[in-house]
Amino acid sequence: MISDAHEGLRQAIQEQFIGASWQRCTVNLKRNILDRFPKK
Repeated sequence: MISDAHEGLRQAIQEQFIGASWQRCTVNLKRNILDRFPKK
């Protein structure tokens, strides 16, 4: 499963899709990183 790092979503994946692996969405990861930089 691929999703953002929302903790509730990650927990639901573990409960509903037993044995499935989780991967962080690279688009959301990059957006989170860019949000930390100054806008200028």
